[in-house]
Amino acid sequence: MKISQRHIMEGVHPRVLTDGIELAKVECLKFLESFKVPVDASDKVKLLNVARTSVSTKLTPELANLLVDICVDAVLCIKKDR
Repeated sequence: MKISQRHIMEGVHPRVLTDGIELAKVECLKFLESFKVPVDASDKVKLLNVARTSVSTKLTPELANLLVDICVDAVLCIKKDR
């Protein structure tokens, strides 16, 4: 957003910036769609790894390790069969 603000101050029209951001979003989603790997809900080790990756970016490693099992168990408790 800071870079966008700089471009606006240099005279670039905001519509050009939003079009570029939208194009980048579409390309990112295409890449992620081709890159994704299905995860079987019964594979607890893989679920733990996914949860660890997600939680580790938001919390300290010590706290993240404590919460990973709790998060996976909570999701498995409420998961529907479909």
